[in-house]
Amino acid sequence: MILYLLLAAVFLLLAFLAPIKVTMLFLLAYAASAFVVKVVARMVSGNDPSFGEALKAVFVAGLLQSIAAAIVLKLTGNSLGGMASLLAAVAAFTGFAFGLVLMLDTTFKQSAVISLVCTVISSVIAFGAVKTFA
Repeated sequence: MILYLLLAAVFLLLAFLAPIKVTMLFLLAYAASAFVVKVVARMVSGNDPSFGEALKAVFVAGLLQSIAAAIVLKLTGNSLGGMASLLAAVAAFTGFAFGLVLMLDTTFKQSAVISLVCTVISSVIAFGAVKTFA
């Protein structure tokens, strides 16, 4: 319940601060990510999470991903060149996978596969949406 309230608060904050196009693109990418997580989790792990569970999993995974990226930025002195860039990408991927482990009750290997597929498909959807609406 608390995660749904936090998710609603984040959406309201985004709706108040960002233009409507940005808010709608964010919602589209978020819903697409949750749908991809739901479908891929069913294929990879065998358990079938609901769409609400997938929404919560993507939200928690995004939070852990953001925390991991912030830690890497802090440790590298806010520079993202060379090796620090690779370290930030690995930390963000690992944070996303750990979020899926926590929320979907999967192994890290299964969550890594879900994370990889979700990242690729969501990036393609977001790129297409930005090109269409921009």
